[in-house]
Amino acid sequence: MMDEKKTLTINCEICDTRNVREETMDQYEQIVINGDILVEDERSKEVLSRLPVVFRVDQVLEVEPDTEFVVRNGSYEIRGASASEKKLVMVVNGMLMICPGSEKVLENYVK
Repeated sequence: MMDEKKTLTINCEICDTRNVREETMDQYEQIVINGDILVEDERSKEVLSRLPVVFRVDQVLEVEPDTEFVVRNGSYEIRGASASEKKLVMVVNGMLMICPGSEKVLENYVK
């Protein structure tokens, strides 16, 4: 019996592909990614270009490999004292308040 390759369908809000491995994904005949945001870096972009991927996403966000994602539900405040060493992408499901004096902190926010 021949091994038939299958289709992989990924449904998500944010699809972070920065850790994708070609040897894991090449078993699929087709990969369909449905989502709002596709996150990639230079390496994952190269890997995905060699795979049979169909993208149905609203936005592609290319970031550095060590960029951190933060998801906050409810109200959230960015203050001058809450600086991060890492680059950040933040999704807020609620109200975001950016306090005066936060300019330096905001430099690390990619999006």
